[in-house]
Amino acid sequence: MTRTTIAAVISLLALATFATIKMAAQSNAGPAKGPDAVSIPELIQHRGKLTDLAGTPITGTRTMVFRLYAGTEQLWSESKQVSLDQGVFNVLLGSVNPIPTIPESRPCSLETIVDGAPVAPKIQI
Repeated sequence: MTRTTIAAVISLLALATFATIKMAAQSNAGPAKGPDAVSIPELIQHRGKLTDLAGTPITGTRTMVFRLYAGTEQLWSESKQVSLDQGVFNVLLGSVNPIPTIPESRPCSLETIVDGAPVAPKIQI
């Protein structure tokens, strides 16, 4: 699959995932680093759906990289081999590299890269 044929539709499930992250971050009793930091769960379940440009769900296994940013600063990254069933994927972020404390005062976003091609847009958390 070439970069030009990859398109991604991150489903509403992804938005619900990150709404849950924000709520968990606010209620997490773990220690935060710095006055504007928020501790988040060490593991985050993230779901989405990948399709080609025609909207056809992608199946099989793909290399996916997930990166967490605060503004333009990359805070965290994790690479996984992800199985897709009718385009749907479900990953447990933080299972390879623990997710760090994130700054609350800056907007955070999650970038997804599939087989070396960034999926746009990033998801704002």
